[in-house]
Amino acid sequence: MTEHEFRHSTLKYITKRIEARLEEKESRVKELEFLAWRTGYYVMPAIAVVFGSKGKNKYPDNPLKEKTVVVEDMELTEEEKEEWRSRIFGKLKDMGDKLKKNKLNQGE
Repeated sequence: MTEHEFRHSTLKYITKRIEARLEEKESRVKELEFLAWRTGYYVMPAIAVVFGSKGKNKYPDNPLKEKTVVVEDMELTEEEKEEWRSRIFGKLKDMGDKLKKNKLNQGE
């Protein structure tokens, strides 16, 4: 927040900005904790593979690889098509809401 914004803002607006910033920091801390946990999840099996019994331990599969099978000839019913459409539009709406929230938090 610039000095000009600060001097021309209401107390309610400043309070909302502070709350949003605190929520953003809490979210970042939770994200970092998750990343640390996930790193440990892969480091422990890697160490076990290197120093453990041969063949007993194996490195976990990559969770980022998609394991879905797509059949090109697969036909969807109208109900399934509508479900997919609603999921996609729901995700797009969520993305739009997040963008709007980010713009509001940045003071645009």
